[in-house]
Amino acid sequence: MKIIKISDDPSSFGNGGQWQTIIPEDKLGEFNAELLRFEKPSKLGIDGGRISKLLITNKQGDWLANYDRGWNVEPAEEIKDFYDEVIKQFN
Repeated sequence: MKIIKISDDPSSFGNGGQWQTIIPEDKLGEFNAELLRFEKPSKLGIDGGRISKLLITNKQGDWLANYDRGWNVEPAEEIKDFYDEVIKQFN
C-alpha cells in the first residue's frame, strides 16, 4: 500500500517532535493518520520506535486506532495494511 504524506508541522524535530498527516494513496478520503514522530526512538513510542502518538480516523471521524504513549484503541482490521505501512515508513 502506498501512502502519501500530506503535511508536516513546520516545527523541527527535538523535544517537541514533528506532527504529520498521512493518507493511503489507494483509499483517498476513506481514512487518514495524524502522528507525532520524534528524531530518536523512545520506550514510549510504538514498539519502542519514533511514533509516540498516532490517531487513525475514517471520514466519519471514528477512531480506528489511537496510540498515546500506549494503546487506547488497537488498530482495526480494516486499516491493518495502512497501519503496517505507516509503522514501516515512519517508526
